[in-house]
Amino acid sequence: MGWRPQGPVARPLLRHVVSIGPGPYAMAVCYNGRGNVNSGQNGNLRPMDFTTSCVHSANKSRLPRTRNMPWWMLAALVFLLVAGACRSPQAENPTSPSPALPPPDNRPGPPIAPDISSLPPREQQLVVWAPDFLEAGADDRERAILAAAYQRFEQAHNGVNLEVHIKAQFGTASMGNYLRSAQRVAPAILPDLVLLDTQQLWPLVDVGLIQPLDVANEVQIADFYQFTLDAVTYQGQVYGIPYLADVIHLVYDPNRVNPAPPTWEELLQRGPSYLMPLGGSDGYGNDSLLLQYVGAGGQLLENGGLSNPEALQAVLAFLHQAHSRGILPDTALTLADLDAVWTAFHAGAGAMAHVSAHTFLQDDGAGNGLGYAQVPTRQGLPATIARTWAFAILTNDPARRTLALALVQELLAPEVQGEWTALAHYLPSRRNSLEAWPDHGGYLDFLSRQLEVAVALPNGRAFAEFSRNIQSLQQAVLRGELTPEEALLQMEAAAEP
Repeated sequence: MGWRPQGPVARPLLRHVVSIGPGPYAMAVCYNGRGNVNSGQNGNLRPMDFTTSCVHSANKSRLPRTRNMPWWMLAALVFLLVAGACRSPQAENPTSPSPALPPPDNRPGPPIAPDISSLPPREQQLVVWAPDFLEAGADDRERAILAAAYQRFEQAHNGVNLEVHIKAQFGTASMGNYLRSAQRVAPAILPDLVLLDTQQLWPLVDVGLIQPLDVANEVQIADFYQFTLDAVTYQGQVYGIPYLADVIHLVYDPNRVNPAPPTWEELLQRGPSYLMPLGGSDGYGNDSLLLQYVGAGGQLLENGGLSNPEALQAVLAFLHQAHSRGILPDTALTLADLDAVWTAFHAGAGAMAHVSAHTFLQDDGAGNGLGYAQVPTRQGLPATIARTWAFAILTNDPARRTLALALVQELLAPEVQGEWTALAHYLPSRRNSLEAWPDHGGYLDFLSRQLEVAVALPNGRAFAEFSRNIQSLQQAVLRGELTPEEALLQMEAAAEP
């Protein structure tokens, strides 16, 4: 689906790039939408500017998306490029028929210095890196809203060319990996501004890529939900401007359970099958487990401390009891994340399950007759864990920081943030932007209450270690290797200095 802004909105240029090989040294193929392959100047291969999906420039025309190209066509284009690069200048046209190309070798090769000389003058650019969800699945209205905001920014800052590079959130080609690699080998290619999950924020702060914001002079924090501000705070300083959020709540089948039980006790008494992700293998406590800890009276601390040992033991005891009674089925122990939970719930594996608001909105859960409620907690008190995506400024140049902040303010306007998040099925970081959403019936009011009580995951290595330990102990209890009491003793021992 293309990005076709309507009305007076400029039609942006999108260069779609396919990386060959991981890391910042990857070479790339640009498909320009006219049957041509751009491989650098004079047809020679050269390293690209860390772009893995597309580049937006608000004053050019839109070209077709590479993502829509058949895989066999893309493979052929890659082969033609590589073959052409290996020929002498007198070789035949590289677009002549060639045998099929075997799968590329993704092992990293020797470092290739990026060709900085080919980049446009940075004085005339503001470069932004953003996650791939800004592109994936976006319809024309979403793209038109962003394109109009980009155009207004460029019109207000004459001579500034805005470039938005789309980056993956996860994997070897993730934004975090690219940023750290660029810092080491090509700092001139680093963007001025990034939009990232705040759990990727603190590692970049630790390596000196992101500097704190001047809250008094650079950022106005009024009207942000409190959890979004907590999510961008690390070691007492603010490092980002919150933009998007997501929360966890309960989804249930009204034909199997109605209403949903608000407390652990009622859940254990009534016994509806209950799905949550308990099979994570990445070594970190998932958000659903931490939600239950918060709901039982625990606090998530940046220093990684165990704020409420009794609450943790209660959570582990509840999970053990629910599993032994079959309320938490064995299936739950194999589910690594909320996406897996949603798939299992739709397959009938549970009467109720944890779900992200993003998924519930995207799949029109309420419109499909599904119920929603807060996650059952120890005493029935509302609790949820939130994820936040925030803008962070990398440039230290005062003029460029001012430009970056001006762009963020444009995107935070309720008519931009509110309408775009409603279409993209993410939650806005500000209350007045949620008020700009269309009516979702009672679900919108429910989301508003969830956002007011949401808790952010703390930043830092110490909390990451706490999360890793709690995940490991939860799995040991459910496998029958430890009792809840034994698990608590191990957690307390790990928390000792």
